[in-house]
Amino acid sequence: MRNNKQIIENELAKHGLTLGIYHDKIDEIHPRPLKRILDMLDYGSSDIRVSIKGARHVVEIAHVDSEVDVMLMSYATYRDRYGRTWNEIGA
Repeated sequence: MRNNKQIIENELAKHGLTLGIYHDKIDEIHPRPLKRILDMLDYGSSDIRVSIKGARHVVEIAHVDSEVDVMLMSYATYRDRYGRTWNEIGA
């Protein structure tokens, strides 16, 4: 069975992009929120709300040339850094 990292790498390859930074905890994300991440990979930089084992997190997607970084941070850290509420975060 493929893990989320392999799924993301395959999706990026379809668009001629490569995976840069990746947090291993993203492998714990369930299929529905993973689909939201996959849908946003080729749209440029974005933030996606996800829950992992009931805890709120934010996946940040950042494009640098042909490389895409998929990073994860807790919602509390995200809120403290950017000042955005859970409902203000996209997807």
